[in-house]
Amino acid sequence: MSKQQVLDLINNQITSNGNGEITASVLRPILQSIVNQTNDLSGLLSELNTSDKTNIVNAINSILSVNIPAKTVLRNINITGVDFDKSEMEWVKDAINNTIASNGFFTANLGEQIVFTFDIVSNLLENEAEIQRKYYRLLTGNIFVNTVSEVELMADGFSNLTLDFNSSLVINLGNIGTSEIEDAFNENANQPFTINGEKYIKAIQNSDAKLWKWIGGDGILEIHQL
Repeated sequence: MSKQQVLDLINNQITSNGNGEITASVLRPILQSIVNQTNDLSGLLSELNTSDKTNIVNAINSILSVNIPAKTVLRNINITGVDFDKSEMEWVKDAINNTIASNGFFTANLGEQIVFTFDIVSNLLENEAEIQRKYYRLLTGNIFVNTVSEVELMADGFSNLTLDFNSSLVINLGNIGTSEIEDAFNENANQPFTINGEKYIKAIQNSDAKLWKWIGGDGILEIHQL
């Protein structure tokens, strides 16, 4: 409701009466002063030069999103099943959108910038794995992401790490035969694995040594083969 609509409502509804009650001539100027004071303090949304003018809170937040220092937050994506027979930027975009389709949209807090990350095994040895972790930055600054395009992404470097299979980061399932990893991982419902933070799952499947990475939250099974 605009300022004038409020004033019109006051003028139309508070009318003179002869019942000894508070008269319109007394109450009307008080209410008008209240409306004028509120408007003077808040100003007109239409005069703001912000990206969101729907209300004062959104207007302030739109200013903050542009001007406060950006903090990088990492969001893991699943690269299982993507078509690698295309440019890396294309299949990374596909992997992000596939992960969104499976897990739901990505979010961040105001002032945070999302960087998508995934691991690739460069060398799988008996007691350790050499892993390259790659990063792709979301250029839009959006904190609610339900789809991405290639032009919204930028390659943001990589890091190399060595994963010791004897470390607490690794859950070793042993030989799972031909079982699907999801079935083997939760084979005993009475003894589920407790996962907090980053974990890797190692197993022998179809006689091959394989490694998966946990990318879900607590209690969510979402892993992808490296």
